[in-house]
Amino acid sequence: MANSKNKALLSSVASFAAPDTLTGSADKGISKADKALLKTIRSTFESETGHDCKVTDQGILDIVQNVTKAKFIEMDLEDQIALFVKAEEAFKGIAISDPSINGLVARFDEPFYAETETCIEAFIKSKQSTLDILGQLKRVWSKDQFDNCPYPGSTADDVKGTNYSPDIVEKKAVAGGKIRTVFTDDLVYATPMGKRFQTDMDDATNELKVSGSVTRFKGKGKQELRDIFNTAKQHRDALRKMFRTSIQLHHKLSAIDGMPLVKWSWIKGSDPKCPVMPKDYRSAEFFKISRSTKPIWLVPVVDGEPDHAKGKEYSASQIIAFDPAKALTMPEGGTVGNLIDSAKGEPDTPETMGEKMSVEEFDTGLVVFNARLSNTAERAALRKRAVEPNNEDLRESVCALYLNLKGFYDANAKWYDERINGKSEPQKKTGTDD
Repeated sequence: MANSKNKALLSSVASFAAPDTLTGSADKGISKADKALLKTIRSTFESETGHDCKVTDQGILDIVQNVTKAKFIEMDLEDQIALFVKAEEAFKGIAISDPSINGLVARFDEPFYAETETCIEAFIKSKQSTLDILGQLKRVWSKDQFDNCPYPGSTADDVKGTNYSPDIVEKKAVAGGKIRTVFTDDLVYATPMGKRFQTDMDDATNELKVSGSVTRFKGKGKQELRDIFNTAKQHRDALRKMFRTSIQLHHKLSAIDGMPLVKWSWIKGSDPKCPVMPKDYRSAEFFKISRSTKPIWLVPVVDGEPDHAKGKEYSASQIIAFDPAKALTMPEGGTVGNLIDSAKGEPDTPETMGEKMSVEEFDTGLVVFNARLSNTAERAALRKRAVEPNNEDLRESVCALYLNLKGFYDANAKWYDERINGKSEPQKKTGTDD
């Protein structure tokens, strides 16, 4: 068998890659020490047996880890090799064969490709929805109508010193408390489809509360009613978000128009499914915009002329994040660099953190997260991942999220139960006759 030098080499490597230092999981990758151990074991194994060890890297690490450090080091080389030979036999039964790609692809038929094409198109389409809706709004609205729309998410404090109207308005109610109105929400609710979505939500809720109260939903089960409610809510929220981001983008691009040191333009597209944009407000002439995730071109203006050589592509979300008014107050006078810096924002304080809790992105994120967890498979997958080794961060986050929201749920438990399950019928008292 091997000489003493080989044995000493294998043992010494094992000493610094033994159980207390091994990763023990493929999730975090393989450390340098483990890689050195693997290299030594494989080369020594091949020199002793004449073939490479037919065990996965993680399998080899697990074998070493499952043998105590002292015991592994003290073993003869023959016994160490025997461990991996035995493992090879076990791995024969669980090894995953390498399937033929051609054989797998050959199973794809027309329905498969048709559905895949639909999914691909839907995915891409969702990314360009802000531009699609912006184009449609620009087609039917005049510039004055567009400009007079409040900036979504803005309050009375946000619009002080500007000619904007606030999006969110709170007024004292006659009976006490406050009435809160949101322009962009009302805009969505005023559309026929917005009304339809809201009606579906209201009717499903009412039918859940009192069975038979809504004629068109009479006879439907609770699960089906919840599905109707959730579907309508997702549609309503999607429409609301598209309106908000499109109006936000319009206002930001209009503000950049007023910056003398920056110019912007659309990057033209040629694909038949590209977003289309009217050449002017309420114009019947259109041009196509690139389906790229960054279809907006910003260039610096130097000595009164755009420097296209220094132009760069930007996404709609990046433009929305910019603060042109803030950029204009910077010492350089509102350059492209100032515009980029304006998106960085100020360090968060407890007050600004509290304000961010109500922004659309945070609210929508919770809605999307809940929708995914409402799916049994998604929920089961999260539970499985959270308890896997080396997933302490995920497990901690899930537990912390529960504790953060528990108080909120406790305060709204009765409302939530009635909303989801409907009001329960009063229970009649029962007793026994003596």
